[in-house]
Amino acid sequence: MCVHDTDTRGFCVKNGPHCAFAHGNHDLRPPVYDIKEIQALENPDSDPNSSSNGPNILDKERNLMNEDPKWQDTNYVLSNYKTEPCKRPPRLCRQGYACPQYHNSKDKRRSPRKYKYRSTPCPNVKHGEEWGEPGNCEQGDACTYCHTRTEQQFHPEIYKSTKCNDVQQAGYCPRGVFCAFAHVDRNALDELHLDDPLNLVESIHRDTNSPISNSISAGLASSGLLGSSAPVNIPGMNERSVLTNFSPSTSSPLQHLHSTGFLTGSRFSHQDSIESVQRLREELTSSRAQLATWDERINQARAACAAWQLESEEAKRKASIAEQQRDEALLQVKALRVENEASSGGPYLHTLRRTSELRSLSIAALKSIQSQLRLDLEEVEKVLYRETATKCMVCEEQNRTVTLSPCNHYVVCSTCAPNQRECPYCQTPVVSTS
Repeated sequence: MCVHDTDTRGFCVKNGPHCAFAHGNHDLRPPVYDIKEIQALENPDSDPNSSSNGPNILDKERNLMNEDPKWQDTNYVLSNYKTEPCKRPPRLCRQGYACPQYHNSKDKRRSPRKYKYRSTPCPNVKHGEEWGEPGNCEQGDACTYCHTRTEQQFHPEIYKSTKCNDVQQAGYCPRGVFCAFAHVDRNALDELHLDDPLNLVESIHRDTNSPISNSISAGLASSGLLGSSAPVNIPGMNERSVLTNFSPSTSSPLQHLHSTGFLTGSRFSHQDSIESVQRLREELTSSRAQLATWDERINQARAACAAWQLESEEAKRKASIAEQQRDEALLQVKALRVENEASSGGPYLHTLRRTSELRSLSIAALKSIQSQLRLDLEEVEKVLYRETATKCMVCEEQNRTVTLSPCNHYVVCSTCAPNQRECPYCQTPVVSTS
């Protein structure tokens, strides 16, 4: 048997439709053994060490775990199942539901005694029908919602509140004590304290007198959900809302009991009481399941809206910070530009941007500009004279390196000297260069 559950389509949640393990008695096939395994099965007492290599050693270990008295206690299972990491190597551990310890983050479960969280899935972890990584939630273990499928199924509000499909279909559940669903119908009746049919009718009659129960039951009766018995997945409602789902209308089970004489001693029989209790219990389960589904969807929608609101506020905060940083950067650029202009001696050396600006300036400003331009012009003439005295008179790019004879003028570079027939300074014919 595969240790993992199946999804709504009947496929393995881990390996998909190509899982190599069976997911029910209808999916099992006869095993194929080799020679050594056949000999070990025929002679189990020949070698005491051969049992460790048997094909069902992990199943035997799982059965021993199921027979452990402490795992038979429901409170112990709710407090310790999948709350500690498995210390065995993966090859020697069956993993999945058969091991009471977790093997990865999606298998982990927070103990309800240490952490307080609801049975509703966390909107940051579960998207649609798939469970994501618990690390997607920023609150971590402090989150008040479920992070894994194991946490939801083994939540005190959910645990053993729905019938096991394997028991209903095949009469056997491979998960044993580690199954999160109910295997015995008696458990549901014990939880509601409805052992006596008369007490059942009295409790229903008492709850139907309240206006809240009348409004809820009227809505269920109008939508046709009160008499349905469709299977459900996981309810999330507490026991307080169980008995408030019945309407005092003419089609309700209570008035049906009155009309058939359920409360009259002359027509009351043991067989009728058993059938009535069974029918009422089915309607209780169906109506509770429907309300649980609606409540879970409402809670998921509220949680999603809250998460979206937090994201919107965070985005607005980041946008405000970005605008503030942009304004600060613009002010800094403006200050640096002013500082650069002041350190470079003013903008007059590069001339004004537009000549039309001169007419809008005052006489004092024009005189200041004229004085500054004269100083800049003198500075330009000094630099031009110094560069002209050192550069070649022919190309005006390279420095002077050659002296011409017989005039002895040092006015050309080594590149231009071979091509000169006369001195560019005095026009004397060149005889030689040095």
